[in-house]
Amino acid sequence: MSRSVVSLAVTATVADAREALLDQRVSALPVLDSHSRPVGMVTKTDLVASLAEDLPVAMLMSSRVLTCAAETSVFDAARLMRSSHVHHLVVVESDRAVGMLSVFDLLEVFDRFGESDV
Repeated sequence: MSRSVVSLAVTATVADAREALLDQRVSALPVLDSHSRPVGMVTKTDLVASLAEDLPVAMLMSSRVLTCAAETSVFDAARLMRSSHVHHLVVVESDRAVGMLSVFDLLEVFDRFGESDV
């Protein structure tokens, strides 16, 4: 997982989201409330639909945020992502975002171990 959580405040705009996605070279960002709790997710795909730069990101974010604990096994995280048809999980401790896990993170783990180890 990525331990530095690149995220957006719930008060961010579409312009803020575009800038963060491009600057950080990520495809999704969790939207956090003032207590660092995930309340939404914004992806590059979400931003394609919006031309209004000053639109609040809360208007187009998905409010369905899937999370996992830092202790969650790689296999359980992969199963959750697959069964939920998502590419990202927000890693939480005490309901606060502490990291992001992407499909690419999982692929890296599986690639590191040989096919016979998985």
